[in-house]
Amino acid sequence: MGYYSLLPKSIAVEFLNHICISKTDMESVPGYPMPDDFMTNTENRLSAFRFDERANELFVLDQLLLPHRIEFIPVKNTKDAFTVIRNMQVRGAPLIAVVGALGLLVEISDLEFKSPDEFVQFVDSKVQYLLESRPTAINLRNAMEQILNTAEIEGDAEFKKESVIYAILKIYHDEKDENRRLIWNGYQEASGLRVICALHQADLVEMVYALETRPYYQELRDVGGAFAGVLQEEMP
Repeated sequence: MGYYSLLPKSIAVEFLNHICISKTDMESVPGYPMPDDFMTNTENRLSAFRFDERANELFVLDQLLLPHRIEFIPVKNTKDAFTVIRNMQVRGAPLIAVVGALGLLVEISDLEFKSPDEFVQFVDSKVQYLLESRPTAINLRNAMEQILNTAEIEGDAEFKKESVIYAILKIYHDEKDENRRLIWNGYQEASGLRVICALHQADLVEMVYALETRPYYQELRDVGGAFAGVLQEEMP
């Protein structure tokens, strides 16, 4: 059951409108099919990272600076990906996996390999290196295993490289689609905030308390950054 299904319909619709749903004439909110264009336009929305597929450029939001500053860190290789993961400038298991995978993609895109074995050895070394950035991150481990398994398929070096790039892009797009589905159902990590936004618009919020005990006040920083990104008004 999504959070919005616990709300009165009028408030639930307001909540769904707030997170960029293009269709508002719903007969019922819970179970309504997700529109194809739901959250596909991210130009005016604060994102945890920016990835340009054509240019192979990756920028990661420095979550340690939230909510006071919004800055993006360029990630040009696996070393950069390792650093932002290890320093906890990115958080959240799925995001860590995507950043690690895309860091590898950016690095190998312009490289040439003389033999299949050279490519596999290169990918294996980078996979093992990235795994050390956050040894307990299961999503990162799963993504790295998927990439390494792809690198070991039969074929020449160029075919292996193209296959790995395709596998990484699939990890990236699958995660984007999963996030859209989770947000639609009200379960994503900021869903509580989005419900609060809708309730605030309905003048039903007296006070919001942000509590956090994890290192660097991670969730508090995320929520603060989300407020900075989606609200243009003060909230108590």
